[in-house]
Amino acid sequence: MSEAQITKKIAEIILGVVNNPKYPDLKKILIKEYHIGQRMLKSDKLLAMSGVTFFRLMVGIQQNVSEKEYSKMLEDIKKKTIEFAELDDGSSEEVNKSHKGSPNKRRK
Repeated sequence: MSEAQITKKIAEIILGVVNNPKYPDLKKILIKEYHIGQRMLKSDKLLAMSGVTFFRLMVGIQQNVSEKEYSKMLEDIKKKTIEFAELDDGSSEEVNKSHKGSPNKRRK
Protein backbone atom coordinates (compact mmCIF):
# COMPACT_ATOMS: atom_id res chain seq x y z
CA MET A 1 0.00 0.00 0.00
CA SER A 2 1.40 3.40 -0.93
CA GLU A 3 1.46 6.58 1.12
CA ALA A 4 -1.14 8.09 -1.21
CA GLN A 5 -3.43 5.08 -0.74
CA ILE A 6 -3.29 5.14 3.05
CA THR A 7 -3.80 8.89 3.27
CA LYS A 8 -6.77 8.61 0.92
CA LYS A 9 -8.29 5.91 3.14
CA ILE A 10 -7.85 8.12 6.22
CA ALA A 11 -9.36 11.08 4.36
CA GLU A 12 -12.34 8.91 3.39
CA ILE A 13 -12.91 8.08 7.08
CA ILE A 14 -12.99 11.78 7.95
CA LEU A 15 -15.15 12.66 4.95
CA GLY A 16 -17.53 9.87 5.89
CA VAL A 17 -18.41 11.97 8.93
CA VAL A 18 -18.38 15.29 7.05
CA ASN A 19 -20.77 13.89 4.43
CA ASN A 20 -22.96 11.94 6.85
CA PRO A 21 -26.65 12.69 6.16
CA LYS A 22 -27.20 12.92 9.93
CA TYR A 23 -25.29 16.22 9.77
CA PRO A 24 -26.66 17.92 6.64
CA ASP A 25 -25.20 21.35 7.49
CA LEU A 26 -21.78 20.19 8.67
CA LYS A 27 -19.95 20.90 5.42
CA LYS A 28 -21.42 24.43 5.25
CA ILE A 29 -20.47 25.05 8.89
CA LEU A 30 -16.90 23.86 8.32
CA ILE A 31 -16.54 26.11 5.30
CA LYS A 32 -18.13 29.22 6.79
CA GLU A 33 -17.30 29.07 10.51
CA TYR A 34 -14.03 27.12 10.49
CA HIS A 35 -12.65 28.58 7.24
CA ILE A 36 -12.08 25.25 5.48
CA GLY A 37 -11.87 25.58 1.71
CA GLN A 38 -14.60 23.65 -0.10
CA ARG A 39 -12.11 22.01 -2.45
CA MET A 40 -10.14 20.73 0.54
CA LEU A 41 -13.10 18.59 1.53
CA LYS A 42 -12.25 15.95 -1.08
CA SER A 43 -10.31 12.76 -0.42
CA ASP A 44 -7.43 13.69 -2.70
CA LYS A 45 -6.94 17.12 -1.09
CA LEU A 46 -7.97 16.71 2.56
CA LEU A 47 -4.66 15.61 4.03
CA ALA A 48 -2.68 18.07 1.90
CA MET A 49 -3.98 20.94 4.02
CA SER A 50 -1.72 22.62 6.55
CA GLY A 51 -1.59 21.38 10.11
CA VAL A 52 -3.47 24.37 11.52
CA THR A 53 -6.22 24.00 8.93
CA PHE A 54 -6.48 20.30 9.69
CA PHE A 55 -6.73 21.14 13.39
CA ARG A 56 -9.59 23.59 12.68
CA LEU A 57 -11.30 20.88 10.64
CA MET A 58 -11.05 18.37 13.48
CA VAL A 59 -12.30 20.91 16.03
CA GLY A 60 -15.18 21.83 13.73
CA ILE A 61 -16.15 18.18 13.34
CA GLN A 62 -15.87 17.55 17.08
CA GLN A 63 -18.02 20.57 17.90
CA ASN A 64 -20.78 19.61 15.47
CA VAL A 65 -21.22 15.84 15.61
CA SER A 66 -22.05 13.47 18.43
CA GLU A 67 -19.28 12.43 20.78
CA LYS A 68 -19.92 8.82 19.75
CA GLU A 69 -19.52 9.65 16.04
CA TYR A 70 -16.33 11.64 16.64
CA SER A 71 -14.81 8.92 18.82
CA LYS A 72 -15.64 6.28 16.22
CA MET A 73 -13.95 8.37 13.51
CA LEU A 74 -10.79 8.67 15.63
CA GLU A 75 -10.84 4.95 16.42
CA ASP A 76 -11.19 4.12 12.71
CA ILE A 77 -8.23 6.38 11.89
CA LYS A 78 -6.21 4.71 14.62
CA LYS A 79 -7.06 1.22 13.34
CA LYS A 80 -6.20 2.14 9.75
CA THR A 81 -2.87 3.64 10.87
CA ILE A 82 -1.97 0.55 12.91
CA GLU A 83 -3.05 -1.72 10.05
CA PHE A 84 -0.73 0.17 7.70
CA ALA A 85 2.20 0.16 10.15
CA GLU A 86 1.86 -3.60 10.65
CA LEU A 87 1.74 -4.57 6.97
CA ASP A 88 4.34 -7.20 6.14
CA ASP A 89 4.76 -5.97 2.57
CA GLY A 90 7.25 -3.23 3.48
CA SER A 91 4.81 -0.38 2.84
CA SER A 92 5.59 1.63 5.95
CA GLU A 93 9.34 1.21 5.45
CA GLU A 94 8.96 2.33 1.84
CA VAL A 95 7.15 5.52 2.94
CA ASN A 96 10.00 6.32 5.32
CA LYS A 97 12.64 5.62 2.66
CA SER A 98 10.86 7.84 0.14
CA HIS A 99 11.29 10.82 2.46
CA LYS A 100 14.93 10.14 3.36
CA GLY A 101 17.01 13.17 2.51
CA SER A 102 13.95 15.39 2.52
CA PRO A 103 14.69 19.09 3.12
CA ASN A 104 12.52 18.91 6.25
CA LYS A 105 15.52 18.56 8.56
CA ARG A 106 15.52 19.82 12.08
CA ARG A 107 17.12 23.26 12.34
CA LYS A 108 19.38 24.03 15.24
